[in-house]
Amino acid sequence: MEYTEHDVNPRPSSGNRDSLRFVRGSDGKTYMTDDHYRTFKEIKPEEIVPKEITPSD
Repeated sequence: MEYTEHDVNPRPSSGNRDSLRFVRGSDGKTYMTDDHYRTFKEIKPEEIVPKEITPSD
């Protein structure tokens, strides 16, 4: 099994990332962690709601 991680929030100019991540497995399942990989919650496709992202200036 392989996993890829994705930051939920853009990295601030200070360079410090927050702990909120989506993790996607090679099996197609998606998980969310908000405590830097200590715990995970599986996210079903119907629970994912796209959010419009506005580029910052």
